[in-house]
Amino acid sequence: LIYGEFIEPFWGAVMKYDKHPLTFEQQIDRLIERGLNVPNRSLAIRTLQTISYYRLSAYFLPFQKESNKFDEGVKFEDIFQLYEFDRRFRLIFMDAIEWVEVGFRAHLTYYLAHQKTFGPWGYIDVKNFEGHFKHQEWLDKVREDVKISKEVFVRHFFDKYSEHGDLPLWMMTEVISLNRLSIFFRFLKKEYRHGLAQEFYDLPSQVLASWLESLTYIRNVCAHHSRLWNRDLPVSPKIPRGAKQWQSYSKKVFNVVMVFRNVIPQADRWSKFAGDLASLIDSYPQVNLKAMGFPENWNEALLDGRNKG
Repeated sequence: LIYGEFIEPFWGAVMKYDKHPLTFEQQIDRLIERGLNVPNRSLAIRTLQTISYYRLSAYFLPFQKESNKFDEGVKFEDIFQLYEFDRRFRLIFMDAIEWVEVGFRAHLTYYLAHQKTFGPWGYIDVKNFEGHFKHQEWLDKVREDVKISKEVFVRHFFDKYSEHGDLPLWMMTEVISLNRLSIFFRFLKKEYRHGLAQEFYDLPSQVLASWLESLTYIRNVCAHHSRLWNRDLPVSPKIPRGAKQWQSYSKKVFNVVMVFRNVIPQADRWSKFAGDLASLIDSYPQVNLKAMGFPENWNEALLDGRNKG
């Protein structure tokens, strides 16, 4: 079924939503009416049955100079190929995010656990955070995450150490989301943030915090299988001072590639990411890379190696 399309309202206007659901056959008819070439109708219907019209409609825009009218010669396959590129693009990003996220959890836990003023229970103490941090609100959410967790180690800990109401740091950081973890780092006292960022990433802590925030957003986009191609980031990763090949003032995902180049923990994993990304781009030469913020010399950033800015 199609439940309607995006409507851009006029300010102050009251608009009634009166779209009606269409069958798969009617959805194809709608696309043909709008100028799309559909050589294989049955294949197109099967595609809509597995993807949905509404999800696929996010990829219509580059093929339409006029609203609700496809450019001459555009085929259904063109739209599907852009969708398929984006699907594979997300999978490559999600793989890289896993490496970065798991590595950061390890670094954060190790560093804080070995600070005499922090240790296994330091996250419970508000004095270990910046004064403007809503610590109790964050801690309540952490405790809720722990409460609903199905991890065996959580149940085992509370069964064995029933006098404790909270998990030690190294268990807690394995339970909470990347978003919660990113907030945790961002509002740590300056001495902890700077120490961790310098020891493991050789970065200013505010740069690392912005990268984590951007990666959290990208992770959520990928996890929900949403469009990553041509997406603007609500939070752009900060560019390190003196860095080269980054795209200044860009809200596109190329700068996230540059983040990966700096924080993917092992060289062989970076090589795999760079190789997979280059291979994907070579397989879809029709895809507009500028829509993702990629410069003309994007491949140099992949081939130049790591930690060169």
